Order: sequence, then structure tokens, then C-alpha cells
Amino acid sequence: MTKNNILWSKVWAIASIQAAVTLTWVIYDLYFPALLVKFGFSQVLSITILIIEHAIEALVEPVFGALSDQQKQRFGTRVPIISLGAILASAFFIAIPALVILGEPNQIWRWLLPFMAIAWATTMSMFRSPAMALLRNCAPTEQLPQAASILTLVAAIIGAFKFDVHGLILKLGPAFAFTIGSVTLLAAVALIRWFHPPEPSSTNTNQTESASLPILALVFMTGLGIAWGLRFLTPTLNNIFGLIIGENYRKITMTIFFVSLGLSAIPMGKLGTKLGNTLGILIGLATTIFCLQLLILISNQIIFGLILIMLILALSLVLNSPVPFALSVVPPNYSGLATGLYFGGFAGGISCFNFVFPQPEQITVNIGSIGSTVSFLLALLAIAFSMQLKIQEE
Repeated sequence: MTKNNILWSKVWAIASIQAAVTLTWVIYDLYFPALLVKFGFSQVLSITILIIEHAIEALVEPVFGALSDQQKQRFGTRVPIISLGAILASAFFIAIPALVILGEPNQIWRWLLPFMAIAWATTMSMFRSPAMALLRNCAPTEQLPQAASILTLVAAIIGAFKFDVHGLILKLGPAFAFTIGSVTLLAAVALIRWFHPPEPSSTNTNQTESASLPILALVFMTGLGIAWGLRFLTPTLNNIFGLIIGENYRKITMTIFFVSLGLSAIPMGKLGTKLGNTLGILIGLATTIFCLQLLILISNQIIFGLILIMLILALSLVLNSPVPFALSVVPPNYSGLATGLYFGGFAGGISCFNFVFPQPEQITVNIGSIGSTVSFLLALLAIAFSMQLKIQEE
């Protein structure tokens, strides 16, 4: 990699992992409650299982991120641990509908279903952080937001499927849909193995540096804050769209919002690179908070549309930045741990949120707006403090 080059083929290989992870979670969220009911459980159990799954992720993400750091130093690659996690996740994912289709809902057999789901979620968290840590090999630090914009693009567009395209996914049936998800995971691993071959081990000074514990804790807090902010934001926007645009157009509007979020990630990635990642994410968070307050006050549709565009651009700037931020505040030999702590904080935040708000659709506009503001402010302060500590260390 030359000084000013982004290795786009490597970035797209990482993006394939992001796409596969997002797609499998969309499929899982759409089908799993119905599969539980078919096996004699209540749909409410799916919320409890999600809380457990994300709580486990909060622990597993940093552990396997750190293990991938050790593997990178010893063997020059993170790919084996990524391959292991993805292959196991693919196997567990296809086993979930197979269990329901082939099994009998008796007292012993049916309890395998929730345990299979938890096992799948656990293996999913084994490989995401090591895969995202590979981004450091794809671009110079100052250009990481532009590289990460591809990850935001695929995650936002595929994530939008759950709002207005879910009917199409449900028409596929669980066997076919889960097979698609499983094959997508395996294909993504194949791309990672092809485009990220082992590199010669290096023994430069950076690889013996230690990471600051306060900074690592702040990376975790950043993930938690952004998770809560996004979880509050979704029902808040859904309710606002219902009031301003109309109840009949909420789903399609949410779909358009997330697709626009993904598409705007590309230009915002370039802007983040020009501003510098830290300044970019701080401006993005501050602007997101500002726009949220305006949205609940404005009833004029034209002004509302302009503010919504500002919100989309600001939020894209935010979503491009967490992985580059995590990678920029630690030495290279802690890249996996840092990304693991961010995703661990994010998963822990989702788990806590689902516990406190098991029915997020009941969150009012005012509560959602306040919750998003406080959560994004927490992330903003965590990033600002971590960068201050980083400057003091240097």
C-alpha cells in the first residue's frame, strides 16, 4: 500500500463480511419469533434471547479481537480466526430452521432451538471484530473514514430491508432464506481469504507499545453510546414520519431514510477524511443532536425535509467513523481488541436497551429525542476525552 492509496479490493472483501452479518441478522430477526411460536414458545421469549445474545457478544467481541491480535503477531494474519467463526456461524444458522422443519416440538427437542440461536449469535461475534480490524491494512489512518464508508453503505442498505422489503424475504420461506444467509457468510470468508493473504510478521516499535486502559474503556463507552442513540433514533423517526408524512408511508419512508444514509456515506467518507476522523465524528454527533431537536419542533414539510437531509449527512459522518476512531487511538498490535471493545460496547448497549425497553415501538417522540440526545452526547464526550488522553500520551 502506497502512502495515499486505499486498497479497495481489500475494503470490499471486508464489506462482504459486513453485508453477510447484516443480512443474516435481518433474516434472523424476521423469522426467529415465528419459529419459536412453531415450537410452542411465546414470541416474548425472542426478546429475552436477544438480550442474552447481545450480552454474550459484549464479552466475546473483545476477547476474540484480542485473540486475533495475538494471531496476527505470531502468524501475520487474522484470517484463520475469522474463517473459524464464520464457518461455525454458517453451520449454526442453517441448523436453526432445519431443527424446526425436521424436529418435533417435544419437551426435550424444542429447547435446542433457543440454545442453537444463542450459539449462532456467539459464533457471529467471534469474527466480526477481527474482520473489521483488517481495515487498518487497507488505508492510511487519515483515509480510514473514506474506506469505512463502504461498510456503512452495505450495512445501511441491507439493514433497510427489514422496513419495507421484509415481505419479500418472508415469501422465501425459512429454509431458503437461512440458506442464502449461510452461503453469504461462506462466500464472504472466501473473499477475505483471497484478498487478505498472510503478511510477514513485523517487529517494529509500534508492535511493542501498550494500549491505555482509560482509552480502551472510552472506546467501549463510545460503542454503548452510539448503540443507545441509534436504538432511540429509529422509533423516534418512525413516529415523526407518521406525524409529518402520514401513517401509511412510515415503512417506505424509513426504507428511503436508511438507503439514503448508506448512499450518503460515500461523500461523507471523503469529508471525514478531509476534516480528520476525530473532528468529523464530533461534528457529526453534534449536528445529529441539533437536527433531532429541530425535527420535533418543525411541522412545515419543506423545512422538515431540509433538516432531514442534514440529519442523514451528519449521521452518515458518524457511522463512518467508529471503527477508524477505535483503530486510531491504539497501537497496531491492539487493533482487534479496540474494534472488539467498540462492538462489545455496541452489543452491550443493545442488550441493556432491549432489557429496559422491550417494546421500543412504544417510545414517544419526546422520550426518543431526549434519549438519542443523551446517548449521542455520551459518545461525543467519550471520543473527546479519549483523544485528549491520546494527545497527552504523545
